[in-house]
Amino acid sequence: MGVMQEIKTVEELQKIELEILKYIDKVCKENSLTYFLAYGTLIGAIRHKGFIPWDDDVDIQMPRDDYNKLCEILKKENGRYKLLDHKDGLGYMYPFAKVIDSNTRLIETGLMETVNMGVYIDIFPIDGTPNDPKKRAKYLKKCSFIEKMRYFSISPRKEIEHRNPLINIFRIILWKSLRKIGYQRIIDYLDKCVQLYPVEYSDVIGTICVMFNEKEIMPKDKYLNKINVKFEDAVFCAPEQYDYIFIDCPPSLELMTINALCAADTVIIPMQCEFFALEGLSELMATLKTVRKKYNRYLDIEGVLFTMYSGRLNLTMQVVAQVKKYFGDKVYRAVIPRTVRLSEAPSFGMPINFYEPNGKGSEAYMELAREFLANNER
Repeated sequence: MGVMQEIKTVEELQKIELEILKYIDKVCKENSLTYFLAYGTLIGAIRHKGFIPWDDDVDIQMPRDDYNKLCEILKKENGRYKLLDHKDGLGYMYPFAKVIDSNTRLIETGLMETVNMGVYIDIFPIDGTPNDPKKRAKYLKKCSFIEKMRYFSISPRKEIEHRNPLINIFRIILWKSLRKIGYQRIIDYLDKCVQLYPVEYSDVIGTICVMFNEKEIMPKDKYLNKINVKFEDAVFCAPEQYDYIFIDCPPSLELMTINALCAADTVIIPMQCEFFALEGLSELMATLKTVRKKYNRYLDIEGVLFTMYSGRLNLTMQVVAQVKKYFGDKVYRAVIPRTVRLSEAPSFGMPINFYEPNGKGSEAYMELAREFLANNER
């Protein structure tokens, strides 16, 4: 056996991952299995025709039945590429599968390592959800809670400790209890839960075995049709309706937001109709200027969207006037009103168009979508 060499660049890592992806594509085509490029890999395919330059992983999604079939097929293979999942009982800690290059060894920090891991790509199953919106919300919360317990159980003690002594005692007790239960049993239970609703009988589907499953769901009829897209020197499958990829950013100018700005073509700026929001807007504009100068010279402003809008308040109208004076026709005509239903929807883990399809909030976002599409068809 040869001596392993250290991988020193992202490009070297990407080259290995690309070969794994080609192997999976070949197996899927030979067995008529459906898969899609997903997450950052899909963004890279559409925007860069390959990897995002700094991206160091590959993600794909598969409908659950095809996912299970692929796992069965790959477990029978004895070649260079090996499938890992929690059913092997080999100390695998994740609720989704990975295909690794067994000629490599990858050392990841931050989580307890219990299985030898090579350079890999992630394969996420797509599962169904209840068709009733309220049942769906409860179901997604349950699955998300179980996944959080899994992650908690495999985290080092120093990462779960809290500055508040009482909270810290509770977290340590919980952490020790979950360690005794074992992450394997938690994953087994999660795996049973996420497969309760078959994809073929569900209107809304998604990868719900991950912690943020309420952000993963999508209408089935909008997703399962596939097309071919170029990725590096090969062609792979992608969801048909990928036309625009939206990256939801936290309300702060931290690393995650900066990464999103580096990857994006344009930015939609949601703007609360309050004077303090104007201060945040000036900071954001300074950040956009820096990102354009150093990382992404093509970054542009798609539009400014007023949220929590109330036309009866003088304050709202004053903020609107100031922003329109600066941004002009970049300001969307559509505005998002301040409504109780919009505030409630996140607590049920649903977008407003699922929670109250015919309400004012849903209609406002539909109007925004129509305006966005019209602007990009010019």
